[in-house]
Amino acid sequence: MTTMEAKFRMILRDRSAVYIPGYAVDTFVGMSSEGYAVCKEGRMQWGLTNCCGASAKGSMGAIVCRNCCEEIDPMLGGDIDVAAG
Repeated sequence: MTTMEAKFRMILRDRSAVYIPGYAVDTFVGMSSEGYAVCKEGRMQWGLTNCCGASAKGSMGAIVCRNCCEEIDPMLGGDIDVAAG
C-alpha cells in the first residue's frame, strides 16, 4: 500500500467521520478508544496506523508501520478493542 491510495470516508454511530484506505473498507468495524481504525476478519482483529492506514509488524525489537516502517504505538502490535463503530 502507498500513502497515495484512495481513502474512504466512514461515518460512525456518533456521526463523526474517519477516513480509511480502500483495502480496509470491507473489514472496518470501528475505532479504538485511542483513535485507531480497527479492522476484523474472522477471529483476527487489528488496528490501522495513523501514518499510512496499514497494519503493524515487528521489526528488530520495535513495532513499525507495515508500509513506511516508522516506529508506531506498540499497542497496534497486539489485541485492540473497538470503542466506537
